[in-house]
Amino acid sequence: MRRNLAIIILSGFLSVSELAGCALLIPSSAVDVVPTIAHFGYEAAVDQRTIGDMAADTDLQLRIKQKLMQLRAKEGFFLNVYVYQGRVFLVGDPPEDFKEPAVRFTLQEEGVLSLDYCFFPLNSGSLLGDFAAACALRVNLILEPGISSSWVDTEVYSGHVVLLGVVEAESDAKQIVEVAENSSGINKVINFLLVQGKIYTPPADSEIITN
Repeated sequence: MRRNLAIIILSGFLSVSELAGCALLIPSSAVDVVPTIAHFGYEAAVDQRTIGDMAADTDLQLRIKQKLMQLRAKEGFFLNVYVYQGRVFLVGDPPEDFKEPAVRFTLQEEGVLSLDYCFFPLNSGSLLGDFAAACALRVNLILEPGISSSWVDTEVYSGHVVLLGVVEAESDAKQIVEVAENSSGINKVINFLLVQGKIYTPPADSEIITN
């Protein structure tokens, strides 16, 4: 569903308002979503995210994205890649046979300090419901006192929200998680937030994999 929607957007045939109307025609899925969450740990990056860090992260993100698209253009394009302080996060609902190659090729890229991934079943969830939940969460983050919504990237699949980004303090991360938990349409929070100056700790329910 997300793939078809993105193709429509990229083709430039629909405006945002038309897109919302089109989404109503797409049936929701009754798939019981159980995401696969894993962490590959390497070096520890504890420096705060500077302009130099951001430039390096963007470069690494683009290199990984390019490699995944070369591996398999269609699936590589629709697998979301996030990089913060050299830590890479892959989020999406790729086909089963693309998951292992995507992880393997990402880990081979120079500059990757660690890799976390959260993979959902292919075409899971309700496009309209997830879009509404993502919008509601973004509004709640904007309205939350003391929180900058620019700190947080979000991905929503069948009511599961993945939180990504770099925040200033542990209290900020806790507050963002609480906002997400209390947002309409969200039934599970997967917290990939990093705290400036702190060693990243992967979610407790993720599989920890070391080489």
